[in-house]
Amino acid sequence: MERLGSYLRELRENLGLMQKSVANKLGISNKVLSNYENDVRIPDLETFTNICKYYKVSADTLLGLDINNNNYIQTLTEEDKKVLMYYYRLVPEDREYIIGQMVGLYKEHQKRKPNNFVPSTIDPEIQNELDNYRKELINEKKITRGDPRKIN
Repeated sequence: MERLGSYLRELRENLGLMQKSVANKLGISNKVLSNYENDVRIPDLETFTNICKYYKVSADTLLGLDINNNNYIQTLTEEDKKVLMYYYRLVPEDREYIIGQMVGLYKEHQKRKPNNFVPSTIDPEIQNELDNYRKELINEKKITRGDPRKIN
């Protein structure tokens, strides 16, 4: 389990998140998270479960037991990290808007270059999540039905 701390730090940094922000989301102090990331302390079971849920990774993966996925953290380029850092700083409505713009650009690109190797349709699971999230925001009256950036 000596690598748990470095896995936790790598996950956080790859997402462009600040230690204090993650600690607040997990309901622990910044010092405690720092101790986990530096392998000074090991999280209790409840905190460990919350960490897995927060980062959307399995316990096996965090513990290095996932033999089918030895390198569980995809190596991100500096550009990827920068994009993620700015994305996670946005409010939810603007995140949805950015995703919508990316999907729109992707679809336009597919029309111009139909023989591209990238599939021409969005993953149905992602589309379903986007639709549900948009409906939730509309129901909460946080966005209008037109421009998702216009807040009521």
